[in-house]
Parts: sequence; structure tokens; C-alpha cells
Amino acid sequence: MIPVRLQIPAEAKGGANNLRLVLTSADQAIAPIKIDLPVTIKSQLQIEPTKIDFGSIEAGKTTQTQIFIVRTNISGTASLQLQGNSREISVAEPSAAISLQPKETSIPVQLQVADSNFEGDRTFTLVLTPDNSIASPVSAKVHLHILMPLGRKIVIWLLLGLLVLLIALIVICLIQRKTPLELVEDFRNRNRLEGALVVLEPLPQSSQDEEISLTHLQKGRVCLSDLIPAIAVTNSDAELVTVWRAGKKNIDLRCLKGVIFVNTKKINTDELYDEDIIEIDNVKLQFNWIEHQRPSEPSSGQTNF
Repeated sequence: MIPVRLQIPAEAKGGANNLRLVLTSADQAIAPIKIDLPVTIKSQLQIEPTKIDFGSIEAGKTTQTQIFIVRTNISGTASLQLQGNSREISVAEPSAAISLQPKETSIPVQLQVADSNFEGDRTFTLVLTPDNSIASPVSAKVHLHILMPLGRKIVIWLLLGLLVLLIALIVICLIQRKTPLELVEDFRNRNRLEGALVVLEPLPQSSQDEEISLTHLQKGRVCLSDLIPAIAVTNSDAELVTVWRAGKKNIDLRCLKGVIFVNTKKINTDELYDEDIIEIDNVKLQFNWIEHQRPSEPSSGQTNF
């Protein structure tokens, strides 16, 4: 029995190999004896690093190139693929099969991020699969942070803002029991005068001029001298103006010149209520706004029974 030990070089190619031993006697008295020895060298395939961070990248763009080192003792080709929720992320480089040789090989890798990706962290497995079945696939963990383009962020926030406004509009319409068009009309009329003025003295020559609609004027401010010719020839004038107080619409009468009375009281500025009497010089008017009644005043005393 002859013990035999073989020294396999580090650069030896992996796989099945047929070796032949030749036994030769020192005096050559015996013919050489040939012995065939089948030897299988274990295949090796390694990739480094096993974890790599591609950093941050905007959706729709390609990452920077990262280098992977492959060490193997087999030859052939291999494919590089992503696994794990990577439908919208693909390998941009290498675009073709990787050539493997029994040595150390540098592989530049770039990832392509689809434009439809949303912002956030992604973790994948990058798998290198050789076409030679004697070697098992190797893998590396890949981390990537996807940034959403500014333009898309603006569009999304605009859409969210429009959605919030739509929901708010629906709620307001339900509360007010009005259509959106009616709400728009209410907003347009928010600062417009309402009600009417009835000329009591002196009576106009035409009955059509006895009542002046403030609502039809579609204005937020108007001078009485512009509405009533009898005031225009006097040395007195006042204006009607819309004023909001505590969330409620009011109409004030403001003296511009001369002396103005409301319900026989001299005023500079006064809030008008339905059926108030306005006196300017020799002109007497009645302000009518049925939606704005004067609040009832508490009685000065109490009656005990």
C-alpha cells in the first residue's frame, strides 16, 4: 500500500479533473505503471462586500456605481439579479452576463430606479448566479433610499390640498343646505348692501322712485346724495356701508357732512335696523331690511304679582 497525498495549487480550476500517476522503478527493471485518479476540486464563489449601501437617489434616476469583488475558481458566466420587492428597481449595470475566470474580478454595479417609486428606504438581495451548476449562487444585501422628485411632491400636496378643500366644501354644503353655486353667490354678495330705502318726504313725482333697492345696486358702499336727488341739493350727506361684526353682516349709516338723525337722534355713525327713520335736512327716509330686526330692549322694571 502506497499512501498518496496531492497538493492542489490555489489557482487550480474547480470541478472534476482526471489525474494520472506513473510509478517507475529506480532500476527500471519493472515497466512503468499508470494509475488514473479522478479528483474533484471543490468550487468556490465569493462576493464582497456582503452588505452595501447605494445611498440616496431620486426616483427615475440611476444610482452611483458600486464595485463588487468576485473571487472564484471556476470559469463560465453568471447573471446578477435583484430579489425582494424589486419590480420597480432593476440592475442597470452590468447589462450583460458576467464572465467568470479563476481569479479575482471587479464588477461595477448600478441600479435603475423607476419613476413610479415613492420615497422611502428599500432593502434588496443582490444574487449572483453562475451558469455552472457545481457552484452555488452567492448574494449581498443592498440598501437604497429613494427620494421623491420635488415636482411630484408639489403635485401630490396640491392634490391633497384640493381633496381637503373638496371635503370641506361638501361639509359646508351639507351644513348650509346649499349648492356650491349658491355658496359662491353668497360669497360674492358678502360685502354688498341689502334692503331698501323708502322715500317718505318729500314724495317723489314718480311712484317708482319711492323705493330704492339697495340689494340691486350690488355695491358695498353708496352715498345717499347719489341715490336721492333731494339730498344732492342740500348741504348734508351720508353714506351707507357694509360692516361685519362678530360674524354678522350689518349696514352702517355714516354722516359725511351736515346733520343726520336716525329715529330723531343725531348721529355720526349708527347701525341701521329694519324700519329705522333717517332724516337729512328736509328729507325723511325709511330703511327696510326685514332680516335685520332691532333687538328687543329689556324692560326698565319688573312687575311683582
